[in-house]
Amino acid sequence: MRTLAIIALAIFTLTTSCSRTCGTDDGQATFTGKWKYIAYYMDPGDGSGDWGPVPAGQTYVDFRIDKSIDTDIPSLTQYHSYDTQGDSLITFYSNNNSPIIMGLKLKGNILEILPPCFEGCGLRFKK
Repeated sequence: MRTLAIIALAIFTLTTSCSRTCGTDDGQATFTGKWKYIAYYMDPGDGSGDWGPVPAGQTYVDFRIDKSIDTDIPSLTQYHSYDTQGDSLITFYSNNNSPIIMGLKLKGNILEILPPCFEGCGLRFKK
């Protein structure tokens, strides 16, 4: 009987504490995990920007459950960890623990990270 109570408590804890890192039942991708870098957005400042191909040799970012990051994207390699705030912001922490807040969009299996660029810029990933 005690074993059944422990199992029930464990299942309850897992199902009620789940966030985006645990995934959803509606086919949405989980935030954590390895993402393929598929497009880069750059705007010259006049609204004419568009998503284009990624630079050679830049292929992925891996958001780990322990909040650490692994990537081959030079603009993200300076960060060692992250934390999300709701569904629209992500804070990256650099090697000297300086935080930088960026925009975040997660829709289905597409993730966009929007750095604070005056002209407009972004990174798009696919799971």
